[in-house]
Amino acid sequence: MKMVRWFGMFAVVLALVVFVAPQAAYAQSANVEPSVGPPGGGFAFAAEGFNAGEQVGVWLNNPDGAVSDIIDANGEIFVLFADDTGRADWSVFLANDAPSGFYQMVAFGVKSKVEIVIPFEVREGAPLPVNYTVEPVAGPSGTEFVFAAGGFLPNERLGVWTNNPDGTVSDILDANGDVFMLFADDDGVAVWSVFVQDIPGVYQMVVFGLESGVQVVIPFEVTP
Repeated sequence: MKMVRWFGMFAVVLALVVFVAPQAAYAQSANVEPSVGPPGGGFAFAAEGFNAGEQVGVWLNNPDGAVSDIIDANGEIFVLFADDTGRADWSVFLANDAPSGFYQMVAFGVKSKVEIVIPFEVREGAPLPVNYTVEPVAGPSGTEFVFAAGGFLPNERLGVWTNNPDGTVSDILDANGDVFMLFADDDGVAVWSVFVQDIPGVYQMVVFGLESGVQVVIPFEVTP
């Protein structure tokens, strides 16, 4: 089965429907980083030109011509909304066994009927520059930040902490006040969320593989 992860939490299943949409808008309204990445890698997408706050449907056109819906952890279609400027941002991790080839990420405005097609390539051996996501990237104190990071060994135990704006380091604690324990999944991807109750500034969420030695640093901001 072809698998895709959105923030490491969602799987893609083959859609049995045919999508009918108007003529697509291309690169001038969209971006993907990286444009070429390996199986198991992360791809960060951005698309502009939608109505402010409108719901945006997203799906994947695979190299073999199949169409894949993005399904959330509850088995439902992943719901995405544009921001106040009509921009939508989202990320996916591809499975380690994702076939090489040319893909298209498609974003469709439910009200505006704007369709944006974002081409990208999966290539065996390509570098892995995007191996994390954070949602949102900025928010006030009390915001729940959802993090995902890839590139670890399957089921590896991970250490996680924050580098604070004042140069100090803070452990992540669970609801019992103990040091939070985090593990990668079968694909080497970890997903976790933290309610941040801190002073404004730019922070770094750091996650470290205790066996692999892989370290991922995820910047995020607490706003005034």
